[in-house]
Amino acid sequence: MQNASSYMNRLIGRHRIYESIILNFADEHSPAPAPAPAPAPAPAPAPAPAPAPAPAPAPAPAPAPAPAPSPAPAPAPARPQSRGLAAPAGSNSRLQAPAGAPSPSPEPREGEN
Repeated sequence: MQNASSYMNRLIGRHRIYESIILNFADEHSPAPAPAPAPAPAPAPAPAPAPAPAPAPAPAPAPAPAPAPSPAPAPAPARPQSRGLAAPAGSNSRLQAPAGAPSPSPEPREGEN
């Protein structure tokens, strides 16, 4: 099976071959354009309208009612796509230490070799 780039190159190549034929066919078989109509004389300019009176100031908007307290569900935490060393472990991951276990340290503790 062909890959997408060779398929697109084949389509583009065909388009380039047939483009001049299509354009020539359209020129030969399209009706002659109608002559442009003569421009109409410009109308007399209208007198400028009188300035509108200033609008009355708008009344202050009423305070918005407080929204009803509805607990919105918390968005799901973003999950990393790869589980590398720096990726956080999920709740069912074996990478997490059991509860109460001390955190691992790169340096040995005193009394250990």
